[in-house]
Amino acid sequence: MNLVEQIQPGVGKNPVQNYERAHRFCEGKLFFQKPALLNDPFEAQPIIDHGAFEKIGYEELVKLMNSVQAYAEEIPLDEVENRVRKRIELCGFEENFRIMRNEIPVRYFEYMCDKMLEYGVCCFVDASSTESDATEKLMWSLYANGVTGIRVEFDLDELQKSLDIESINTTFDDRAPVLAHGEIDYVNERPKISSFKFFSCLGETVGEGWQALTFQNFILDPYLFTKSADWSREKEYRIVVEGAASKLVGFDLTSIKKITFGSRCDTELRKMLADTFSGRAELYDIALCPQSYKLQENSISF
Repeated sequence: MNLVEQIQPGVGKNPVQNYERAHRFCEGKLFFQKPALLNDPFEAQPIIDHGAFEKIGYEELVKLMNSVQAYAEEIPLDEVENRVRKRIELCGFEENFRIMRNEIPVRYFEYMCDKMLEYGVCCFVDASSTESDATEKLMWSLYANGVTGIRVEFDLDELQKSLDIESINTTFDDRAPVLAHGEIDYVNERPKISSFKFFSCLGETVGEGWQALTFQNFILDPYLFTKSADWSREKEYRIVVEGAASKLVGFDLTSIKKITFGSRCDTELRKMLADTFSGRAELYDIALCPQSYKLQENSISF
């Protein structure tokens, strides 16, 4: 069984919001955050390199941009070629070359980045990563509002299979939203994306499967699955869903296997979760060891 967990704050400065989080668990709902609102200021901030576009010739650029425009705007290739011809007639060959070489890469890569920001992110921690007492104390302090909150442990496989992503209200008429998941890659240098390589791969791909792989390698991985090595202690795992930014996604409550209450957890918060999960999941208290700085878990029943 692969286990992941979320540590949530308890009742603090905004009790309504904290009780709302508990209600979501009871109702079988997970909140997917916008990437820009995650707590790392470098989230979704790779370095984008457009330099290679300055060195390529006109025919290669036209071929590349035809494929990109057809993908980004979802219009037929012959229509794209008609647009290019008309633009050449209006502004001339050299000016059109300058526009495509200097402006189109930026414009279309920004389009792809904006599209990526529609993805919602739900963050977890590898349950094994908090087995270290130092890591566990740090996680409770950072994310549980001074041990006032809760830790919820999920069966990862059951959770991912039960996510109700098809119910998300999106603009996709003929397909379900893309779901990506995986561990965070912790690196010492910010990832760098070559927009030319991205467009080249996009232009050479055949079929939706290859396009999805290109998007995964050049957009999702460096934007949403890469963080500074400074965060490596967390061993974070993410589930990312297209079109789910700032939305609630349903899941099966049976995927929750264990709930641990912080030593300062509010009585009402405990009761709310215990009423729903008693008999469904294991329930524990976090307590302070009387003779040391260690934390200990004690099984409880309601």
